Amino acid sequence: MAASRAADDDFARVFSLTLCGDADESDGLRARAREQWVEAARILRAVGARTRWAYVLLRLVCLDITEGEFALAEERLMDVSRLADELGADDLQAAVANLRGVLAVRGGRFADAARLFRGVWRCPGAPPDRRAVSAVGLAVVATFGPPSPTAPDDARAWIDRGRRTHAGLLEPLARHAVGVLLDRLDAHHRAHANGPARTDRECDWLSDSPSVLAAFS
Repeated sequence: MAASRAADDDFARVFSLTLCGDADESDGLRARAREQWVEAARILRAVGARTRWAYVLLRLVCLDITEGEFALAEERLMDVSRLADELGADDLQAAVANLRGVLAVRGGRFADAARLFRGVWRCPGAPPDRRAVSAVGLAVVATFGPPSPTAPDDARAWIDRGRRTHAGLLEPLARHAVGVLLDRLDAHHRAHANGPARTDRECDWLSDSPSVLAAFS
């Protein structure tokens, strides 16, 4: 960080700010992470690096959701979505849809969440890590959403699809993060073999753990 300031290099500074924010967030230091990412986003916007700016905004959205700032999260997602549409960026579009799915889960709008996650899963241009996250999202909807006779089987099917997609992931942070989510779902289903409990807040797994942030950003 000191070297990037001394060199007066905006991109080096953004790179340092983003990585420092990642490290802070993974240690649970969310306020410090937010400061770093907000500054990175400010610089990127000023220099017109719109795609990099969008990926920093996705990190901030994860914090917004975790801290209950749902309106702010949606405002940021609208900005990223407009850019993704303009650029035809499948990865950004899939990331926005997955995070909107998380917002829907947190708001108890399970039908909306299922539609959003299913759209990512079915999108031929969505990268494998985004599709793996959507499979996890659909497993969460089946596990914690409105009960139905097929829900347990649906959850198991989506966990298995997520596992198969996860096996092909190469990016280490996303691979670890998706694996954590799948392991938690597996453990929950084993612990509730007679039917997963639907009254807890386990669905917060999708947004409240530093270990899974990489799956979304």
